[in-house]
Amino acid sequence: MSNPMAKKVFASVPDAVAKDLEEWSKQQGRSLSNLIAYLLENSVKKAKVQGEFVSKNLEADDTQE
Repeated sequence: MSNPMAKKVFASVPDAVAKDLEEWSKQQGRSLSNLIAYLLENSVKKAKVQGEFVSKNLEADDTQE
């Protein structure tokens, strides 16, 4: 999933979303950061597959997985 040199991104989310994400991460036994990275990565992959987003980043062509 994530590469060892992952870029840090900071985002603000509504309190209710933050609470849900914290609860979800605890239920899965993973860190909040790891869950959010997983969700974002999968959302980007899905957008690429569905044609919602075309990446100009050749290194990030992971639509074949």
